[in-house]
Order: sequence, then structure tokens, then C-alpha cells
Amino acid sequence: MLARRKFFKLTAAAIGTLTLGTVNLFAKKMSKQAAKYQETPKGEQQCDNCFHYEAETKTCAIVEGKVAPKGWCSFYVKEQN
Repeated sequence: MLARRKFFKLTAAAIGTLTLGTVNLFAKKMSKQAAKYQETPKGEQQCDNCFHYEAETKTCAIVEGKVAPKGWCSFYVKEQN
């Protein structure tokens, strides 16, 4: 019984550590090149109607640096109004 309890405690600790490590991996923004960012829209898809676009700062939640409102990247997600 004691071994089983110890196993579950160690497993829970390991899962918690892995989860925290994963969060840190995605905290850093990626380069424009990695996101396949371009200064021009792709049809109706453009930064200023993307979920990740932050209009006040002209930045993206995913891509590093300033982005053009009419730009586009491979992580485009249409903003829900």
C-alpha cells in the first residue's frame, strides 16, 4: 500500500513538472520567418482581423516584433466578433 501511494505522489509530481515545462516552451514568441510572416494579406486573411493581432501595439501574440495590419502568417485565426 505504501509503495502504491509513493508511486502516485511521484507520478503527480512528474506530471506537474512536465506541464510547467511545456508552458515555458510556448511563452516565447517565434520569429517572422518561422511563422512564414509576410507584409501582404492572403486573400481575406490579414493581421487586423486575426485573433492573435493586438491592434493597440500593432503586435501579435505569437510572432515577435511589430506586424503590419495587412500582413499575414501561417498562424492566422479569424477573429470572432
